[in-house]
Amino acid sequence: MHMERRFESEDSTNNYSVNNVFDKLHSEIMEFRESVKSIMGEMHLIKTQIIEKITEVIKTNMPFSNVEVYGSHATQLCLHWSDIDLVLVPPSGSDSPDNWTSPLYTVFNLLNHDDKKSWISSCQFIESANVPVIKLKCSFFESFYQQLIKSGAPVNLQYMELLRKPINIDITLMTDHHNGLECVNLIKEYLAENELIEPMILVVKHMLKVWGYNDPYRGGLSSYALFLMIVSFLQARKFPNVIAEANLGKALLGFMEYYYNFD
Repeated sequence: MHMERRFESEDSTNNYSVNNVFDKLHSEIMEFRESVKSIMGEMHLIKTQIIEKITEVIKTNMPFSNVEVYGSHATQLCLHWSDIDLVLVPPSGSDSPDNWTSPLYTVFNLLNHDDKKSWISSCQFIESANVPVIKLKCSFFESFYQQLIKSGAPVNLQYMELLRKPINIDITLMTDHHNGLECVNLIKEYLAENELIEPMILVVKHMLKVWGYNDPYRGGLSSYALFLMIVSFLQARKFPNVIAEANLGKALLGFMEYYYNFD
């Protein structure tokens, strides 16, 4: 029995209706979406500066390489705790299978040098992962805050506690096996076609984070896998693709029921 029919079959003495439940949930999802946008808007500048500093370190020493952003920060489907995913695009011919990790070794040594920058609090190179990755923790708030003070611009930060937290950066190498940038283009196409995807994925990603199921290395779901699940559900159930014509409460509960009963 579908979720909405189960609600509708409840005793009529209940002081709420199924539509009230769906409408309330719809409103809360929209409020959550707006709060995420507000937080990310305030964090945008500090995250942009961190990306620029990492890019500067790499390109100063590897001038023919490029650094690109992919993942949730490229698609704007990120929350304040989301990692920033960077991919190193080496010069043509330097990413052959025989030396495909060597550019990452170079970047790791640059970032983990003895005179390591104070804004990098941790730097690890995990070569044993399916996709070798450099994992950084960056603490850049104090420097960022001092820049704001010196600039003389009004300082009205609502989310100081979040801004003070370390920001996680993952750096991988572009190879024939790396499809991160291609996935960004695909996700943007779907987002342009369906307005329901963005608020739904933000809410479910946060729920998975709270429950500890957002790490694919520990048996959880990756953001891309979750994105595909939501798209598949919306297509199968033929929900409207415009928020003004849909109910996100009904969509979210339907999504959970759909995969609970998935065969």
